[in-house]
Amino acid sequence: MVESTTEEPADGDDLHQGQRVEFNNEDVHILCVDCDPKLPICIRCFSKGAESLTHKNDHRYTVLTTEFQLLCKTWTAGEELKLLDALLECGIGNWSDIAKHVGTHSAKECEAHYLQHYIYAPVGDLKGIAPEPSYEGSCHLAPVPYKVSGDPPRPVLCSQQQVDMAGYMAARGDFSHEFDNYAEMDMTELDFNQCEDTLDRELQLAMVSIYRNRLRERARRKWLVRKHGLVHPLKTQQSWQRYRNTLGEGTVTLLRRFMQLLPPDDFEFMLEGLHSEQLLRQQVQLLQESRSAGLTRLDSISLFKQCSRWRAAHRPKHAAFKELLAHIRNETSTQVWLHKQLVKDTSLPASPKGIGRRSAPPLDIEGRPGYEKLNNQERELCASLRLIPEVYLHFKALLVSEYEKLGSLRLSNARAIIKIDVNKTRKLYDFLLAEGVVKKQAS
Repeated sequence: MVESTTEEPADGDDLHQGQRVEFNNEDVHILCVDCDPKLPICIRCFSKGAESLTHKNDHRYTVLTTEFQLLCKTWTAGEELKLLDALLECGIGNWSDIAKHVGTHSAKECEAHYLQHYIYAPVGDLKGIAPEPSYEGSCHLAPVPYKVSGDPPRPVLCSQQQVDMAGYMAARGDFSHEFDNYAEMDMTELDFNQCEDTLDRELQLAMVSIYRNRLRERARRKWLVRKHGLVHPLKTQQSWQRYRNTLGEGTVTLLRRFMQLLPPDDFEFMLEGLHSEQLLRQQVQLLQESRSAGLTRLDSISLFKQCSRWRAAHRPKHAAFKELLAHIRNETSTQVWLHKQLVKDTSLPASPKGIGRRSAPPLDIEGRPGYEKLNNQERELCASLRLIPEVYLHFKALLVSEYEKLGSLRLSNARAIIKIDVNKTRKLYDFLLAEGVVKKQAS
């Protein structure tokens, strides 16, 4: 097909000068391979040996046609084009008219070929022409069965777990309960055809704008859940546990907010960087303490830790022995000290016969979150009370805040604020009083 332009075609055996030559996909035409770019030539010009300023009739050429196998051995490229044109013209399902348009295949063959190669198993972008094995009859893929599993998340339908996951539908990758689920209800009363004045129309347009913002927020939350893998709550909590051990619960809670600002890869990179930094800090802290203790070899650190734990466990016995040595020369003083020890022992609740009451060993807090923020006295207190350093710092901040608010701090106030064992609260309160961090009310 030749479409004329404003210029007149040249006479004689010249190619169409000033004209744009368009070929139907079903036409046979010639392609000059020596011209740059490659020049398509119609059959009429090629048969006359027409030339142009850049093309000569002795150039190499190749014949372009649609009579070749494209998707399977029984269909040519020309028939594929006829099938697609017929689908656009007649519509999917009208296979009898489509077969008439194709002309070389029956209605069942057209339907089976379309479903197989365009619906069930499309080949995607054609990167080359290669023969495919033909399939007789219709071929339908079996559906994927729904199996309950934890990873990937496939909850039991209509179960409490699916309700907790906002009705997550694994097959669709969507949720039955949307964020701001009733946002569409505000749009049901809008009718632009019944606007009384300009103000009414502007109000309705403002409602549409608000609705679009709510849809954007809904899409943003879906993006966060999908990209950061937050569909399964248990798996999400397990992934955060790795960073809680090094960064602490408070820091992890603050870092979660950055998920809304960073892509998943960048956010993971940031967490790993902070995690590695904290590990390096703990390693440096361990080396500094080991060096201050006189250690010069790395293999001595494990033995030093073992001895430190043993010494901390036996420190109360050593203290009692020192007190006994201080009073042993004075018989009266010794009797008073023994009486105090007897009263202290009898004040403990009686244990069953044959079962000795053993106190819990000190907690090894080295390397725990907040360890480097404590001094030596606070570390000994946390180890004896079996408190995580970060928890101790949190309790200390609460008591100091209450002290600054009231001007003094009673033991009853401390027990009301800190909901732990009363004996631990008493020891923590006495320690803060001895350190001068808080003061009790003057009598």
